[in-house]
Amino acid sequence: MLLEVKEVSNTYIRRSLFAGPQVKPVLDRINLTMRQGETFGLLGESGCGKTTLAKCVLGLIGYEGEIRIDGAAREKKRRRELAKKVQAVFQDPSTALNPVKTVGALLEEPLKIHRTGSGSRTERGRQVDETLALVGLDPSYKTRFPAELSGGQRQRVAIGCALMLKPKLIVADEPTSALDVSAASHIMNLFTTLRRRLNLGLLFISHNVKAVYHLADRIGVMYQGQIVEMGEAGAVYEQPLHPYTRFLLDCAAPDTPLNNDAPEMTEKNRAQCRFARECPWSSPRCVTEPPELVDTAPRGAPPHLTRCRRLRSLRLFHKRPAPRL
Repeated sequence: MLLEVKEVSNTYIRRSLFAGPQVKPVLDRINLTMRQGETFGLLGESGCGKTTLAKCVLGLIGYEGEIRIDGAAREKKRRRELAKKVQAVFQDPSTALNPVKTVGALLEEPLKIHRTGSGSRTERGRQVDETLALVGLDPSYKTRFPAELSGGQRQRVAIGCALMLKPKLIVADEPTSALDVSAASHIMNLFTTLRRRLNLGLLFISHNVKAVYHLADRIGVMYQGQIVEMGEAGAVYEQPLHPYTRFLLDCAAPDTPLNNDAPEMTEKNRAQCRFARECPWSSPRCVTEPPELVDTAPRGAPPHLTRCRRLRSLRLFHKRPAPRL
């Protein structure tokens, strides 16, 4: 497996002058796997823990549990080695790129830091030209500064920076939300092309339902720090089994991504179904016992995991038509 996330949990500590420190749980025993060359879409509202999970995978924050990348456990002493295998593309390229450096210098910087290749200036320049061509830019962009580029061009440069070390996994955290519709569509097509050409694994994080559906092979739906449903993209979208997934897909307007804040997870509601108070099918048992993530797919079918006790009611949902971009 390219990526293995096992029982990963995370908490933030809120510090207040009068109330004192408060522990806020953010992730609660997350489990997922990714194969080489696969695109996994992580879907959910703002505040559900998607970005926190991305930071854990990238090694930017601490966590409880285990994360393995290409079979190797993520440890501090292997941070530089694992950085070559997993890279990130962030939401806003304007803040991700150093404004005082040219595009050529930005692309060349990872090679200098990790001392890859022959180390010669000519060799680094050749690799920069190859990466620019890979992301759809010509060599003339090497002398330009980020402020001279459009939003879509800046995001292409950011993707190029992530590709310089030839990683096996790209973590893309809302990479199209800061772009207009046309530029976002081009970036999604670029991700598709790169995945096929380089056999990249892509962890695509978004609250845009249509973008995740069209780009991902599998989808995981997050709510209050838990994955409540996970399976093949077509199965999750066309016949969702969890009430929250149904609510999420119904609330997303045809051309507008969902951008609401999910209710916060607390220590009190960790012992129950997180969606019980909003769910029209909830029962007293949903409030007193937390449901487990179980495979509900028929025998021989790809796994379709759901965290819900009311599956008999949920299977009455009609099949949804595929969305159009």
